[in-house]
Amino acid sequence: MCLKKIIILLLLLFENSAHALEFKFIAGIRSQSANVGPGTDRVQKESFQIGFLVPLHTANRFSISTGLKYTQRNLDYKVIDSSLFAPLFYISSGSFDFSYLDIPLQLEYSFNQNILIWGGPIAGFNVSSKCKTNSPNVDCDLKSTKNVILPVSVGIDFVLVDAMGVSVFYESTSNNSSGELAQNIHSYTAVGINIFSKY
Repeated sequence: MCLKKIIILLLLLFENSAHALEFKFIAGIRSQSANVGPGTDRVQKESFQIGFLVPLHTANRFSISTGLKYTQRNLDYKVIDSSLFAPLFYISSGSFDFSYLDIPLQLEYSFNQNILIWGGPIAGFNVSSKCKTNSPNVDCDLKSTKNVILPVSVGIDFVLVDAMGVSVFYESTSNNSSGELAQNIHSYTAVGINIFSKY
């Protein structure tokens, strides 16, 4: 219910102020990793995201933006065989697939018309969680998935031609339990690149 109310509020805000807003549509790929418990190897996995941003307030070179994004935060893992006779061998592997609706709140600073830096928190609302494994000994129960996560993201935008460009970013959650995607899945980080177009 909380997510629905926030989305409705955003849509009403955008509808009532559409004539004054500049929409920035984004789509891109990201690579993320996390610690998934003892005896596992931290492995990168690629995902994608798509959505839009709009500025809520602009003053000189500063602005504040929010929007709505669909974001995948998928993770691969490998369980290491730490026995004396089989060091560094993998005995099983699998993946955790998380999908979110993200509502970012970004503080932005424009150096000029072509370069902009930004950063801020994201409220990520989990919409699906799946676990896959090739081992019957690995627990794939994701009932402990956090409904809401609060990562922080920073990045830089480059306008390449007209109102189109690319954005590179880094994203992270805290290293304690408040930053978990699910139980024992923590220390999450991601890097990525988006293509954007302004309207």
